[in-house]
Amino acid sequence: MWYTCLNWYSNKGVPMKTKWMGLVLAIGLLAATGWGQVQPGFHAGPLTLSPFAGVAGSYDSNTGRTSSDEQDDIFVESDVGLRLDCQVREVQISGLGFVVQRSYADEDGLDFWAGGEALTLRIGNPEKITLEAQESWRRVEDLDTYGSAADIGGMSPDAFLDADVRSRREVLEAGTVLTAQLTDKSDVSAGYRYNQTDYRSDDLFDLSGHGGQMEAAHRVTDKTAGLLTLVGGLQESDDVDGEAEYFAARLGVRTRGTDRMSLKAGAGFQQLDRPEDAGTEDGLNFDAVATWAATDKTSVELEGRNGIQMSSIHLANIVDFSVFRLGVAYRMTPSIGLSASGVYRIDDYADPVMDEGELVDREDEGVTVKLRADYLIPAKYLRFFGELMYETVDSTIRDYDVGRVNLGVDIGY
Repeated sequence: MWYTCLNWYSNKGVPMKTKWMGLVLAIGLLAATGWGQVQPGFHAGPLTLSPFAGVAGSYDSNTGRTSSDEQDDIFVESDVGLRLDCQVREVQISGLGFVVQRSYADEDGLDFWAGGEALTLRIGNPEKITLEAQESWRRVEDLDTYGSAADIGGMSPDAFLDADVRSRREVLEAGTVLTAQLTDKSDVSAGYRYNQTDYRSDDLFDLSGHGGQMEAAHRVTDKTAGLLTLVGGLQESDDVDGEAEYFAARLGVRTRGTDRMSLKAGAGFQQLDRPEDAGTEDGLNFDAVATWAATDKTSVELEGRNGIQMSSIHLANIVDFSVFRLGVAYRMTPSIGLSASGVYRIDDYADPVMDEGELVDREDEGVTVKLRADYLIPAKYLRFFGELMYETVDSTIRDYDVGRVNLGVDIGY
């Protein structure tokens, strides 16, 4: 549907850049003339529809993420979308649809549009038993900005693929999770997720997989519960016979020490049996996230996890990845917010890869740092933002550095 609408819009004889900017500005004028004067969203009984739009101008210091002869450029990125929410007693439906357009000043060959949708159904009472089902389709290029919309009950999609895979791709995901409160002290959840990633480039290998997770918790104190987590799955890759079989088991804790702090962490063992009888990869497995409300205005989040999966870059290869993230948010005033985040990732490939006619052991280390400031006008429908981002990758294959400066405005009703 989004693709049909975009094609219709682009065949009216006006340059796409002009029409896209016009659409966003029109929505902005509507917002400025009346949206801030009423309860946010359009309401029809239990249904709420919330349109949104945004436009940002960006400077990119290295558009091709190359080690030398970097090319810089300026681009404009616009997005338009709609969120919906409908709740009737113990049934809730939420959804999202969006279209994104990016246009470069000089390198027109890098222009792209993206789009997609996500839909979630929740049934039940969180204090007893709940069933959640989710599906999402997204056409993505560069970063998967709306990937978090496909999260579901601890079975969130793996947003961290091979570090330098930013090519055009189509992502299809579906999943379900059942959570039950067994006793006053015990609860259990079980979930399933299907994921399929199809790349446009013939140099990359499509991936698909089925995954399951079961987690049981038992409270040992009023604030602390012990956890047992079991994860298993299958993954397939283009041009590879057979499937990779993955398994992990973790023991951990879930705690709420105070109203200001929460922690969920587990560690254990992971193993992946490679397809075509190519051997087994195993090692430590961990998954942890901690949040801390340091003050009434400051919050901190720290998380880390690792895993093993098939590579989309090198045929039949396996990558062992670890990711760590630190985020800090500070609400300076009711209208001004500041945030900073840092991500460190390491990818270690199981098999040597060919580079300039020689076999080398590939290992990538990447660091991304972001600084952002937001200004929300008193009517709370218009947000101005500025963002600085720096990304560096140190690799045995290819190093690169990228800096970006983003200035933009988001409109949400």
